[in-house]
Amino acid sequence: MINFGKIFGEAFRFGFSANRLLPFFIINVLILSLIFLFIDSVATILPQLVGSMPIAILSVIITAIPFVIGFAILVLIQLYFTAAVTDNAKYYWTKKAKPLSKSYDIAYKKYISVLAALILSSLIGVAVGLIPFVGWLIAIIVSWFFLFIVQFVVIANISAVDSLSKGYRL
Repeated sequence: MINFGKIFGEAFRFGFSANRLLPFFIINVLILSLIFLFIDSVATILPQLVGSMPIAILSVIITAIPFVIGFAILVLIQLYFTAAVTDNAKYYWTKKAKPLSKSYDIAYKKYISVLAALILSSLIGVAVGLIPFVGWLIAIIVSWFFLFIVQFVVIANISAVDSLSKGYRL
C-alpha cells in the first residue's frame, strides 16, 4: 500500500523551507506592489485628463511602460528561481540533497532553454486561442500539454523544442 502521508510529508518539508519560499514571496510581493502602484498612478492621472481622451490614453501608456518593464523583469527573475528550485528538487528526491545555492549555476546554464520553451508554448497557446468561438477552450487544453516543460528542460536536460514534444506526448 502506498503511504501517502509520508509522500506528502516529505513534499511539504521540501516545499515549505524558507530558502525555497522566500525568493518567490519577495518577488510576488514586489509584483503586487507594482500592480498597486500602477493602479494608483493611473487613478491619479485619469481624473485630470477627463476632457481630452487621446491625451489621457497616451498618458496612461507612457505611465504603463516602466511598470510593464518592471513586471517583465520580475517574471524573468521568478523563472530563474523556478528553474533553480526544480533542479534542487531533482536532487532532493533522488536522496542526493544539496543546498539551493548549488542549483543556481544549473538554472543559469539552462535559463535560455527554459525561457525559449515558455515563449514557444505561450505563442502556441495564443495562436490556438485565436480560433473563433472555441479557441479559448482549445487553448486551455493545449496549455495542459505544456504543463511540465520547465521540469523537462531542467531535469531531463533536453532542449526547448524537445520539451514541447515530450509535453505533447505525455
